[in-house]
Amino acid sequence: MICPKCDSKSKEISCTYFKCNECGEVFPGAKKSEKKGYINLILETKRILKKAYKEYNGNILIGFSGGKDSEVMLDLAVNLFGSDVPVVFNDTKIEFQETYEHIEKMKNYYHLTDFHKTEPLHTFFKELSYSRKARSPLQALASRRYCCWTLKKIPLNKYGDKRWGEWDWITVSGTKKSDSRGRSEYEPFMEIDNTRAKYHICQPLVEWQDSDVDRYIEKNNLPVNPVYQWYDSTGCAPCPCPNKHHDYYSKLAEHHPRWYQAIWQHKSQEEIYCHEWLSESEMKELKEKITQR
Repeated sequence: MICPKCDSKSKEISCTYFKCNECGEVFPGAKKSEKKGYINLILETKRILKKAYKEYNGNILIGFSGGKDSEVMLDLAVNLFGSDVPVVFNDTKIEFQETYEHIEKMKNYYHLTDFHKTEPLHTFFKELSYSRKARSPLQALASRRYCCWTLKKIPLNKYGDKRWGEWDWITVSGTKKSDSRGRSEYEPFMEIDNTRAKYHICQPLVEWQDSDVDRYIEKNNLPVNPVYQWYDSTGCAPCPCPNKHHDYYSKLAEHHPRWYQAIWQHKSQEEIYCHEWLSESEMKELKEKITQR
């Protein structure tokens, strides 16, 4: 358990109470109803995974992005199917270096023997060239998410079809309804049916909350991508979309300045500060940081 007072780890001192190792705080653990709900959530997730595996005759790809959600998904899948379960990482080529290192770490952690990386159709910066007329280059990408197709979905589709040919296959994602309003209607089993890509997708974590994911990681003592110490998401470095706070670019300029400069290097200084994700105060602060650098 995590201490509610100082966020340190605590130890169980009875069947209902915990004591913090750091501050000595004594507090009750989760109620029986909460524990039952959490256990049922995991059981249902495993049921969905088993169903996907059975219905597609083992033609299943476990998507691993290096983030918390997909790590929980990977842990459950390996526990159910073994370390030889097919795992795929959609390499957009614009991930944080810490993410690449964490993925290599987890490959060794689970002794994965069937791990594959997809390659994007073309670079993210080529996508920016399609959005020159937007208020900012990322504004157009955020609205139509075309980059997700060329960097992730189409390459995944190509890999799955090449691997299994005419056989049906399914990919497993750690997507949750709580991720965004656009995903609130997602179901455990869905079909991607688009002129650009066609495949089946399984989302066993669809009913999970962030707190459930954190609880699972803590309970199973799983390593966490260090990118989370700065950002809400471990996704593509240039993209603010998965992050819940509007100071993403301020943080990027502070913690990964090379990425910030790479995103905007083809733009004028005036254009840099006109994007809609920063407030006036944040823009002022960011200007000062860039000037100092």
